[in-house]
Amino acid sequence: MNATHDMPEILATRNEAWGFFGTTLSNTGCSDADARDIWDDVNCELIHEFGLTSEQARDFLDSRDGRHLADAMTHDGWISGPLPTWTRRSIIRFLKPRN
Repeated sequence: MNATHDMPEILATRNEAWGFFGTTLSNTGCSDADARDIWDDVNCELIHEFGLTSEQARDFLDSRDGRHLADAMTHDGWISGPLPTWTRRSIIRFLKPRN
């Protein structure tokens, strides 16, 4: 997907089996196309709300924390609105430089 003034560049997952993308597929049984639409929407939210780069958003969603976010969306009923507090904390932790 190409970036525009309103829509940031969305990078494809590097972790189709696990992370956010794979967990969304396995938890919902949705089509691959629907999972990609959800992927795009959540990427945009992370980029706009947290000022993440496209790479940071993709890497976060591909991580264990991305899998937990997908679980929250599908099992815990989080669909829209502010991201859960634990998600905010995990993003901050994820972005901290590692020693």
